Amino acid sequence: MKKNKTAMLLAGALIASSISLSPAYADQTSGETSSSAQESIAAALKMNFPDVVNTHWALRHITKLTLEGIVEGDEFGNYRPEASISQQDVIIMAVRTLGLDSSIDSKATYNLPLKVDTYAQAYVAAAIEHKLISVEEETDKAAASKNWGSKTASREWVAKLTIRAIGQQETADNLGTESPAYTDLKSISDWAKPYISAASVLGIVDGFEDNTFRPKGEVTRAQMATFLSRAERHSKNLSPRVVRGYVNHISSDKISLFDDKGRTSTYTIKPETVFYGNKNDQAIESSGLAYTYQVSLVQQGGTAYYAEILKDDDRSEKVTGTLLHIKDRKMTMDNFEVYEIGSNALVLDAAGAESSLSSLVIGSKLELRRNSITGGKEYGQVIVKEIPVNKASTGTVQSISGDSVAIVDAQTGKAETYTLSKSSTIVDADNRLVEKSAIRVGDSISYTVEASQITQLRIVKTQTGVSKTVQGKFSSLSSDKTGIFYRDEKDGYAAGNLAPNVQVIIDGVASPSLYDLEEGDQLSMDIANDQIVKITVTNRSISSVLFATFIRFDSKYNQFNVQHADGTPGAYTISDNTIITFAGNSLPFKNYPGFGSLFTEGKKVDLKVSKNKVTAIQLSLDVSGVITQINTVTNEMSIRASNGQSFTFKMYSPQVEIPNKSGATIADLKIGDQVTAAIDYNQTGVTKVTVDSSSLMRVQYVNSSQQVTAVNEQGSGSTYSLTNAKIVKSDGTAAVAADIQADDYLFVSFKGGVVIRAEIVSPARGQVTNVDPVNGNLTIQEPTGRIQMFTLGTDDVVKNGSSVISLNAIKAGDRVQVVSQSNDKVSVQLATAMTKTFGSYEYNVNQIEFGTEGSTERYNIHRSAYYHKGSETLSASSFNKGDSVKVYVVDNKIVEMEK
Repeated sequence: MKKNKTAMLLAGALIASSISLSPAYADQTSGETSSSAQESIAAALKMNFPDVVNTHWALRHITKLTLEGIVEGDEFGNYRPEASISQQDVIIMAVRTLGLDSSIDSKATYNLPLKVDTYAQAYVAAAIEHKLISVEEETDKAAASKNWGSKTASREWVAKLTIRAIGQQETADNLGTESPAYTDLKSISDWAKPYISAASVLGIVDGFEDNTFRPKGEVTRAQMATFLSRAERHSKNLSPRVVRGYVNHISSDKISLFDDKGRTSTYTIKPETVFYGNKNDQAIESSGLAYTYQVSLVQQGGTAYYAEILKDDDRSEKVTGTLLHIKDRKMTMDNFEVYEIGSNALVLDAAGAESSLSSLVIGSKLELRRNSITGGKEYGQVIVKEIPVNKASTGTVQSISGDSVAIVDAQTGKAETYTLSKSSTIVDADNRLVEKSAIRVGDSISYTVEASQITQLRIVKTQTGVSKTVQGKFSSLSSDKTGIFYRDEKDGYAAGNLAPNVQVIIDGVASPSLYDLEEGDQLSMDIANDQIVKITVTNRSISSVLFATFIRFDSKYNQFNVQHADGTPGAYTISDNTIITFAGNSLPFKNYPGFGSLFTEGKKVDLKVSKNKVTAIQLSLDVSGVITQINTVTNEMSIRASNGQSFTFKMYSPQVEIPNKSGATIADLKIGDQVTAAIDYNQTGVTKVTVDSSSLMRVQYVNSSQQVTAVNEQGSGSTYSLTNAKIVKSDGTAAVAADIQADDYLFVSFKGGVVIRAEIVSPARGQVTNVDPVNGNLTIQEPTGRIQMFTLGTDDVVKNGSSVISLNAIKAGDRVQVVSQSNDKVSVQLATAMTKTFGSYEYNVNQIEFGTEGSTERYNIHRSAYYHKGSETLSASSFNKGDSVKVYVVDNKIVEMEK
């Protein structure tokens, strides 16, 4: 591991800077680091190596030690993680772990009893001086080696150096009479046994799958980084760059810690900052660092570049209630207790933004927190859960959930959610009392709010064809499936007529139908024009149970037992209608007499379960979910399924399919990919991995062979087949390829290179009535008068043509097209507005010509274009040559034209 002079000088500069930039606590005096100095430090820091991919099993540990200045790359900037490491390079890392390198004189001459390369002499001298190694212990090894330093380090030797480097020699001494619990104990040198025992007890080193330690085995550079990184939490000697403490508060750009004495320190967070938990080596979101969690940071110049949880214990005391009074940092809550608030207490709103005590409103619902670590009586955090609202206004109903109503306020354009009070008065446009079920999404209302609850609500105008909603328990369907029988809320029998395309919704069931209803289901039924148009099952959901081990089947009672993947037992009942899938065939149980011989003890099965009844069962032959680990060392892949279960499988040289990529291999997969993994017959290994993806596409052409040509959001065109795809409309009803027209938007789901689902998405187009960039809300009014509000998340896209813009670039009065996809992603396209002189309407080619003779231009017309003059709707032929018109264009087609 030869170092060039530049690398050595850089390491020395970083070490020097880390000493001068130790954390400054709130009650201590300290100078500020200039922004230019911080930029210089950030530029000098190295966080990764080109030969350590982001899926490498040791990425966490290499990153941490790199930021601490303990490991460096070679002269080419690579880390060489799988290369074996020499004894002298282990010494260098151990000396840096002890923090001794700042006192090393690299120019001094040393006469060492052990032969080492020049670049390592100063470090080996320091190791001998500080008793990391003993010359007597190493003499025999030196005699057997021409160069002791360049000899490859063994696992048992590294265990000794690691224990000594973290100051845990006493732990090894106390375990001197203990023998490590490995099957190859006889191969372990006697001198190494206490160190291996200590390293095992402290969780620093692991044995192999066969419970051997392999003491004479070589240690790779990745393994060495892992040993030292794990050991650091037990170390009595921390790098000056490492800060430990308890989380006080974390936001998108900073983290605040407090120590055992209550002193606080704050560090900046950058986009490149990485976070890890204490359960595995997978990176986590910053939100995983909760109040009072013990954490360790690696920081430079007041900026934290690495953070890991040491202990995830919630060591806080919480009090919730309503604020009655506040004075002199003393709060009286609605339990009439008085609580003292610390002078450095944080006041946070529900979103985590900082506020102040002076901004608190009497009647607010608060949560007070104090830590149980420092032993103080004062509370260090005040979380504002809800601020009381009193108002009278008008608006549009956005959503309804139980007693909670979301309303788009007509004056502000913002969405606000309130609860209906128990004594609220609800009336229709004629001031007649109605039930809350009469309130529908899209209704125009006037309302009064007192103490954040709606006390009065008047339905001014109904925007939906649904006339009412009824509740009842399902009994049966009519023989021709056009009617439904149920018990109403008074437990009397009732019946209803079903609309031909009635929609059925059951939580957890993809595309449910009338046949999925079960006797006793609690139903909420929407009625329009005396027909039931929507049925929602409110008391039942279908859950998935994956990779359960089949134990036994009782044919007398149609019951079977399993052991769930987490080890818990389960007992389920099969009905005649339970769908049995085996060898590609799906039949109801009543038509599957050989069930007991096909599903035998020890087989892994996937179940669809409603309560304790199984609606579907099949052998576990694949699993869909997110890749959480690809370990090329152990040759394993871990996948977290959609139901939250996690599974680890061996990789048997699996075939890999990725959309638009031929010849894909395991190396092309990455953590976070949504995949379907095919499992071998023994249900232990992955034989094929198919990447699942989805894309929003705009249709250009559909032929009679169900071939669709379309462009994606990046403007790339492609042609694909819908032959094997399930085609649906945006309301979930079935569709066919012939329903797809040019300019339609399709939300296409791929499994590898095959389209499995295509949803015809109906965009919303209209005039912007309000923009709220802070909360990500966009409200538009469509030509029909319908008002819709969309809330945009961080993954949503706002564009002006092909350029991505921010939401605050859109203003009231602009025209936009909004596409809401079934994956909850929202795409907003700002229409290009132009003032033109109308020339002619060319109906044969569906184009409009603008301008005067000698200077004309043509635009294609969208088939759903809106023509109008004020609120008066026109047709394309209503315009005359020479008319001045305002034209709005999306995707090079006119979507609106105003005279």
